[in-house]
Amino acid sequence: MHEGSVPDGSSLMMLVPEEHLGIFVVHNMVSFDASEFNHRVADYLLSHLIPGNTKTRTPSNFELSKNELKAYIGEYRSKGSFTTQGDANKMLNLLPFFQVRVQLNEDGTQLLAGESSLIPLGNDRFAVEEKLYDIAFGRDEAGKVNMMYTGSPTPIMKSREKNAWFDDYRLHYVLWGVILAISIGAAWWFPIQRWFRSRKQEKTKESTLLLPQLACTIGWLQLLFIGSVIVFFLIPSVQDLFWGPFRYGIPLPLRIAGLLPFAGVLLSIWLAIQSARIWSKLNRFQRLGFVLVASTGIGLIPYLAYWNWLSLPWS
Repeated sequence: MHEGSVPDGSSLMMLVPEEHLGIFVVHNMVSFDASEFNHRVADYLLSHLIPGNTKTRTPSNFELSKNELKAYIGEYRSKGSFTTQGDANKMLNLLPFFQVRVQLNEDGTQLLAGESSLIPLGNDRFAVEEKLYDIAFGRDEAGKVNMMYTGSPTPIMKSREKNAWFDDYRLHYVLWGVILAISIGAAWWFPIQRWFRSRKQEKTKESTLLLPQLACTIGWLQLLFIGSVIVFFLIPSVQDLFWGPFRYGIPLPLRIAGLLPFAGVLLSIWLAIQSARIWSKLNRFQRLGFVLVASTGIGLIPYLAYWNWLSLPWS
């Protein structure tokens, strides 16, 4: 069985060799429910074309304790295809619909994958209630659950790795929010402060004149970069234009945007050096502001390296 999708359609091919049966579903419904629709059609045909084939699961006598079930709890993100770990597409894992959350039900007696109940079958395998597929979990060398494999239907992909705490997409949304807030502050606060000083006819020391300009430039570079990420990942109309090319190559506008953090880190290093040189002449507010801006600009580089975005301009 394999699924396919493009912005304007979805498909599924299923082969049952022992029954000499093949099923192919294709349609132009544009929806994240398209995969579920494909499988509903295939399930209906299977139940009518193969005698005795139904969605009914034989109840399992295998049981797991609450502590054993807890080992599977976590969020699993797609692994493979266009969310691979080796290219800039890795950042797509920050989109919520690439995550599957496994948790206990209210009384702690059963696992839930999304909204589906999981029935334990043994050996890290579970049946998905009222579905025709199973879910299997993989373990690392230490015996800890680190992978999840599903036979579909799934939002995207069938192989997932368990997120570490620092890979939680909500945490990264907070980090991006902090970066955005600091960038906005740098881009607008320092020019506004200078405007207020000019209104009050307060003179700015020549030694500190360069620093607000550097901070402002860094802020705008980061805002432009963050804006480009939002545009290419979140706005549907742009996704329709670039989603296909992004799987096989990075669009030129996004390549250009990938150069902005490099310019920002150079200016951030210069800002840090200049701030340190005249540290005693800065007030507490200025020190805090310049440290935050410089730290964000420099810290953005290893952060983007983790998401494979440093090579974006040359990908």
